[in-house]
Amino acid sequence: MSAHVIERTIGHAMNLPTIAREVEKPVAWPEPDTVGLPRLRMFSGRENDQEPDWDQIHGDVQRALAELWRKISAASPSALSRPGRTEAPAFALFSYRVFYVADLDEDDPIVVGVTVEDQGTSYLVEGEVVGEETGLLYFDESFDVPKGSPDLADRVGGLAARIAGIESIVLDAMFHRGARETE
Repeated sequence: MSAHVIERTIGHAMNLPTIAREVEKPVAWPEPDTVGLPRLRMFSGRENDQEPDWDQIHGDVQRALAELWRKISAASPSALSRPGRTEAPAFALFSYRVFYVADLDEDDPIVVGVTVEDQGTSYLVEGEVVGEETGLLYFDESFDVPKGSPDLADRVGGLAARIAGIESIVLDAMFHRGARETE
């Protein structure tokens, strides 16, 4: 085996025992906090930009939707609900709650949620009440918030609070009254 010679890209030959010794040497890796994103952030030219606290915004939306659930369950004891959160490249946050009636489990569940979509220089904030399967739209409100605005969390929370106040629309949706087709 020692007769085998391997050419290295630096232009000289090394035999296998020498290569083995080189490979066995410990490698000093930089500390995690000095690698990648923190260093890139220093040179990004966007030091003052703060990424929104999506966990806090999601929590605010879920508190409002929990209040909606309290109202729905009091008005319709057969109602069921489950909360959820989704993030994807197409949107920064989709915080929602699904409502349905136990004896109509195979029917169209109603999704009540707030989506925050990154539009480049702003966020598009949309609140909807929509049939999960049919796409029937019962409520829709949207607005833009400039990126970097300190009002993003408050405006998203305000929309969620307005949605929490429309339990009659959600109840009508659960029982298929008053929908309109989405585009």
